[in-house]
Amino acid sequence: GHLEESITLAEAEEILSKVWGQGFEPPLFVDRFKITDQIGLKDDHKKLKMMNTVNLRTFDGIIFRNPKPIPEQITAVYQININTYRGTKSLQLIINNWFPCDLDQKNDKMRDG
Repeated sequence: GHLEESITLAEAEEILSKVWGQGFEPPLFVDRFKITDQIGLKDDHKKLKMMNTVNLRTFDGIIFRNPKPIPEQITAVYQININTYRGTKSLQLIINNWFPCDLDQKNDKMRDG
């Protein structure tokens, strides 16, 4: 489903505090984003700044093992995560899968990214 626009850090921590495992996977979300910034990290990881195209909220995101540049507009399947950096916690989206999309089109089809 879609991530609620008003999700707070406390709500994300509550979701992440549940026991997830085989047969009971953590929740996945699907939304369209405009990628406003991407920084390459080691091992083909990328740190992203992503704006949800429906509610215009900006999120930090990360994608692992992806050597290709991410296009400006994507549909992403992701999990929520809490990133702790220098003692500060923030909401972060872990991108599990993505595909390019045209934000003006309603019925995008998955293509190789």
